[in-house]
Amino acid sequence: MQPLVRLLAAFLVLACSPGSASDNSVTVLREGEEPAGAGGSGTGDPTIPVQSRVDMLYELPPPPGCGDFSKATDEECDDGNLDNGDGCSGNCLVVEEGYQCPVPGSPCELAEVCGDSRRILTETCDDGNAVGGDGCASNCRLENGYACPEPGQPCVSTIVCSDGFVSGGEECDDSNLVAGDGCSDTCVIELGFECLIQGAKCRTICGDGLLRGIEQCDDGAAATPGCSATCRLEPGFACIVPGAPCVATTCGDDVVEGTEQCDDGNLVPYDSCAINCVN
Repeated sequence: MQPLVRLLAAFLVLACSPGSASDNSVTVLREGEEPAGAGGSGTGDPTIPVQSRVDMLYELPPPPGCGDFSKATDEECDDGNLDNGDGCSGNCLVVEEGYQCPVPGSPCELAEVCGDSRRILTETCDDGNAVGGDGCASNCRLENGYACPEPGQPCVSTIVCSDGFVSGGEECDDSNLVAGDGCSDTCVIELGFECLIQGAKCRTICGDGLLRGIEQCDDGAAATPGCSATCRLEPGFACIVPGAPCVATTCGDDVVEGTEQCDDGNLVPYDSCAINCVN
């Protein structure tokens, strides 16, 4: 690209110098030459955006020999014609966006360049960068949970929490935005639950020592009776502290505990509370 930079520098110097309006000639610089007044840098004005410099290159007249099927040192490409839009600009100074011109004198070819804001060949997206995680992967393939309708523009998320589909960064999706049921209103699995089927209700983890959902008890899978394998309270026991062993209840002590429906402080039948503490 160095010869092109020097060509552009010459163009800028001539365009901005006194008398340029009456003298529209442009000096084509050869390798090693510097434009007068450029300070020997050969880079032109660094404040001009790259795209503007490319646009200026399009305006330059073609070097001698452009279109002769032979790429000279002052040409960037030469596909044997003076046409724009086929990969090599009509003045042989620009390899056009989305193309590569590997063989001088031969037609340029479409190039699948991820990050050039052009969606071509096998690319399913191109958001103008080659960085993944933003909807368009580093190889310009569409990422799950995103849509990339406009090449060169940021992709947009199609993830909807509560639609019943787990996608993107969602851990769960139980088809609602209610918190406390295992899947939060931001589609994150809540402590004490497991969400095995997308779109379905999450279920509590029996045996983790946490009392959640419809569990009546959870003794942390302690090797003591009182709490069943499905975290249901067993008759004759009270499970007061989640994660701790359950304790046996005493019917007739005037304290209603565990599965007791009543406890009137005695074991006398037919007084509204039976001898097994059932109404």
